[in-house]
Amino acid sequence: RRASGLLIPRIRSSDLLGFGLKLPYFITLGPNRDLTLTPYLSARTRTVEARYRQAFSTGSLNIAGAFSRDSILSGENRGYLIADGQFAVGGDFTLGFNAEFSSDSAYLQSYGYSAKDRLDSGLSLVRVRADDLFVASLTQYESLREDETNDTLPPFVAALSFERRIEPAMLGGTLTLRTGVESFLRSDPTPGDAGRDVSRLGLGADWQRDWVLPAGLVAGVQGAIDLDYYSFADDPAYAGPVFRRAPALAVTLRWPWARTGTTGVTSVIEPVFSLGWSDASGGAVPNEDSTLVEFDEANLFALTRFPGQDGRETGWRSSFGLNWTQIDPAGWSSTLTFGRIVRDTAVPGLSAASGLSGVASDWLLAGQVNLDGGFTLTARTLFDDNLDFAKTDARLNWANDQLTLNAAYVWLPADGNEARETPISEWTIDSSFRVNDRWTLSADGRYDVVADRPSRAGFGIGWRNECVTVDLSVSRRYTESTTVEPSTDFGLSVNLNGFSAGRAATRTVATCQG
Repeated sequence: RRASGLLIPRIRSSDLLGFGLKLPYFITLGPNRDLTLTPYLSARTRTVEARYRQAFSTGSLNIAGAFSRDSILSGENRGYLIADGQFAVGGDFTLGFNAEFSSDSAYLQSYGYSAKDRLDSGLSLVRVRADDLFVASLTQYESLREDETNDTLPPFVAALSFERRIEPAMLGGTLTLRTGVESFLRSDPTPGDAGRDVSRLGLGADWQRDWVLPAGLVAGVQGAIDLDYYSFADDPAYAGPVFRRAPALAVTLRWPWARTGTTGVTSVIEPVFSLGWSDASGGAVPNEDSTLVEFDEANLFALTRFPGQDGRETGWRSSFGLNWTQIDPAGWSSTLTFGRIVRDTAVPGLSAASGLSGVASDWLLAGQVNLDGGFTLTARTLFDDNLDFAKTDARLNWANDQLTLNAAYVWLPADGNEARETPISEWTIDSSFRVNDRWTLSADGRYDVVADRPSRAGFGIGWRNECVTVDLSVSRRYTESTTVEPSTDFGLSVNLNGFSAGRAATRTVATCQG
C-alpha cells in the first residue's frame, strides 16, 4: 500500500554547489495524488524541491518546482516551476496546458533540473479523428539565451487550425480542406521588425490522385490553392493588409522495379521525376514561420519545402531522383534516396546552408540500414557539383540485452540567414553496457569538433542485487557563458528494489537474506 515516509537519500557534489545531500519525503494524499518534498542541503545552497502528482478519471496533473537561496547569487531568491496536465473534455477533445518558469537563465542548468534554453507556457485544445484534425493553442515563450530578446521572439503566438480529408466521387483521389488563424505578437515598442505584430487568416485545399499506367508506371497529380489575408501592426513597412493567392501544381511519374532473389531478398528500384509549378501574388509578407528550411527525402518531391505558410516557392521546377529499398526475410532492410531539384529561377529567402538556394539545389543523399539485433544507421547529406558538403547528419542506434548505444554526428555550415555565424560540427554519444547481472557501465558525451574540445562528458557505474541498486555518476559540463560556468557533478543514489513504484528490472541470481 502507498504510505508516507522518507525515501532513499541522494548525494550530489558539484563545483558550483559543493557537497550536498537530498532527503526526499513522500506524502500520500489519497489513492490518486501525492506530494514529495526534498530538502537539498549543502554548504552553498539551501533548497527545497517539490513534486505534486494527481490522477483524475479524465486526465492527469504534474507540478515540479524548487526554491533556493545560495552563494551563486547571494541574497537573491531563486527557483523554477514546471507544470503540465492533459484532460479529456468530451467530444474527442483533449485540453492540455503547460507552464514553465525560471527565476534566472542559469538556475535550471546549475542545479541540473533541465538543459532547456527556451521556456514555453501555453494552453491547447486538440481533437484528432480519422478524417479531421482540430488544434487551438496559445503559447508564451521566454528565452534564456544570451543572444535573444524576449520582446522580439515573438513571445506570444496564438493559432487555430482545422483540416478535413474527404474522397470526392467525381474527382477521385483525396481532397484536404483546411483553414487557420495565426497571430504573432511582440511587446517591443520599437516600430519595424522588432515590434511588428502579424495576424493571418488562411483558407486552403490540397488534392492528389495516382493512376497505374501500362508497364507499371505510376502517375500522380498534386494540386493546391491557398488564400491568405495578412494584417500588420507596429511596422511602417506594411502600412495596410495584404491578400495573397498561392496556387501550386505538380505531376509525378514513378517507375518501380521489383525483384525477389533465390534467398528471398526483395529489391525495389524506383526512378522518380516530378514537374511542378507554383506562384504567389497579391503582395509580399514577412517570413515569420519559415525561417529554417530543411531539404530531405521527405520533401524532395513535395509541392513546397517551406515548413510554414509565409514562405512560398514560385516558378517552374523539376525534381528527379532514385529510391532503392531492399528487404531480407532474415530481418534486415535498407533504403537509399538520391535526387536533386532544378528551377527556372532562384527562390528568395532560401539560405545557402539549406541546400536549396540558387537555380539548382544541392544533391541529396539519404539512407538507412536496419539489421537484425537492434542495429540502425541513418544518414543524410547535401553536396554540390564540386563535392563540397553542406548539412550532414548521421545517427547510430544499437540496442540488445547487453548494449545500448546512441551516437550522432552533425555538420552545419556557417550561414547568417540561419543565425549561425560559425559552423557547427559535433559528436554526441549516449551508451550503457550491462557487464553481468549485477554491474552496468554508462557513458555520455558531446564533442565540439570546430573548437576541438569536449562540451560535456559523463560516466556512471551501477550495481544491483535483488535488494539494492547503487548508482555512482560523474559528469562535466565544459561550456560557459556570462550566466553559466563550467562545472563537475558527482552523484550517488541507493534504492531499495521492490519499494519503488513502477520499477522493472532483470532478476539477479542471488537472493537477499537476513
